Amino acid sequence: MKKKVVRKKSPLKKKVVSRKITHSIQTNYLDKVYSKQFLDLVPEAIKIITAYRKKHPFDAIAFTGSSGAAIAFPLSFFLKLPLIHIRKDDKNHYGKPIEGTISSKKYLIVDDLIASGATIRKIVKTINKEYKHKAKPVGIYLYDSDRNFPAFDKIPIIA
Repeated sequence: MKKKVVRKKSPLKKKVVSRKITHSIQTNYLDKVYSKQFLDLVPEAIKIITAYRKKHPFDAIAFTGSSGAAIAFPLSFFLKLPLIHIRKDDKNHYGKPIEGTISSKKYLIVDDLIASGATIRKIVKTINKEYKHKAKPVGIYLYDSDRNFPAFDKIPIIA
């Protein structure tokens, strides 16, 4: 009797594919997150980041805001990496500017795009201020950028 070969599918696709997205979306900058494109976005990001990490090791993923969180949480889960969540403001229930790990030595920043650079600078500045040791950003993964530039403030861009 032949054994049946079962092909493993992404747990992300398996659970979400049957869900129809029928709601109107109010935000215009998170199209990929609130659509079926998200099912392709996460596996593609994992592939790109895994290859980058082989040459540029890091031990955490840093992000801020909903655009960073949307991709940072699934990446953290699938890549088995802790998160560094930079809070948007100091008026939160936690009372600290960082939630998550505070012990990483090198981290990857995840965001949708760079417009003014304020978000990236805030992430780096907050980590530098809050960590008791020096932590270094090794790259910025932009999942929705149409700009093609190699670095921002001397931090390599992965897109």
